[in-house]
Amino acid sequence: TLVPFNFNGLLKAIPELKSNELDLENISIKNPIDSSNMHPNIWVEIAEIIENNYANYDGFVILHGTDTMAYTASAFSFMLENLNKAVIFTGSQIPIGARRSDAKENLITAVEIAASKKVNEVCIYFEDQLYKGNRTVKVNTEHFEAFESPNYQILAEAGVNIKYKSILQKKGNQELVVHKNCSDDVVILKLFPGIKIATIGAIIKSAKGIIIESFGAGNASTNAEFTLLLSQGIRKG
Repeated sequence: TLVPFNFNGLLKAIPELKSNELDLENISIKNPIDSSNMHPNIWVEIAEIIENNYANYDGFVILHGTDTMAYTASAFSFMLENLNKAVIFTGSQIPIGARRSDAKENLITAVEIAASKKVNEVCIYFEDQLYKGNRTVKVNTEHFEAFESPNYQILAEAGVNIKYKSILQKKGNQELVVHKNCSDDVVILKLFPGIKIATIGAIIKSAKGIIIESFGAGNASTNAEFTLLLSQGIRKG
């Protein structure tokens, strides 16, 4: 059962976070959830916390369940325009109270990165790797290396020292703009051999926008009914 997050309990479990060099504060959403229940409305709630406290801190660490962390990080990379501070998502494969939990190292290093003033974008930090927020996917539920960035280099790697890469986003000087109009009327249509035309039609009718996950390099069926449905959907807008 999910219970409200106890930050004082976390500081007790991870005393390394108590440092004269760090001024940490915990702010929670009103109703903590399991990440499987994440919704764009909650993205807006979290984004508003960052917006309202943006001038007060050098960076932000967001503790998030791994199931939908990549979705949230990707959304935030577009919601937080002109971001000039670190927004680091992290979590763990094993809960913080468990003996072999990976939460301790993930959180300590995420906080250090957020406070470093070397990162000015939305990222995921997990198991020694700093990933670009909108280039990351969850690939594993059994191992600590839960995330990968298949088409983009990692932004930093933590070992004895944290080695930051030159591809990190440069710091700008424009004012933060927080985009809060998140539509939930966009769906992914995954094509597969034998998909029913009626299923495609129902999806097209129910959404304002459709992302088609096609075959190979972008190939799709040339079935006349399928192409007609797409044409009708495009005309309707």
